[in-house]
Amino acid sequence: MTTTIQGTLRVTHFSGGHQVTILNCEHAGKRGKICERISVSVGPTMDWSNRAQLICDLLYNLPIQVKSLKCWADALAFAEHAKSLGYEIYNWEEKAIRVAPLDFEKIILGNDKFGASCDYESFGASCRVDRNNEPTWISTSNQKKSDFKKVYDFMKKNKEMLSAPDITLSKFMSLVKEHTGVYGHYYCAMD
Repeated sequence: MTTTIQGTLRVTHFSGGHQVTILNCEHAGKRGKICERISVSVGPTMDWSNRAQLICDLLYNLPIQVKSLKCWADALAFAEHAKSLGYEIYNWEEKAIRVAPLDFEKIILGNDKFGASCDYESFGASCRVDRNNEPTWISTSNQKKSDFKKVYDFMKKNKEMLSAPDITLSKFMSLVKEHTGVYGHYYCAMD
């Protein structure tokens, strides 16, 4: 699977060659907005003689056309063209608050004592020293979206400090709680 950013679009090309998904990220991360998604795929109901050619086109020819897409109007035109060639097209909408903005990148940091990561919908950290108990700290299921943003911003701004050799999992958790007010769930993952 490869994902590229083209203008306001996030284009995902699945490695099996059966599907290309185009997501309009113009309003990504905003409350009360929607993000539209189009999926162009080779359907299971197609006859096999036509299906092999469509998979080949989706793998080799259509990616060249997909690379030229820059806005949602381009994506809609591409979908119509793909539909005329025999591909199956699926359209749906997602709440924009659930879609990561285009400039968002997952953060991974740590040292020899702990490792931590934060993405758009979760954060977590685990101890690399205590392999018997495997202490772990994760986001909870009822965490607010604003909590993820607070932790993300704190980790992004303080990446060097948080990766220092003297920082442990316990120290990391207390720094996050102190500076963001966000509490996660701490447990031993030994089972």
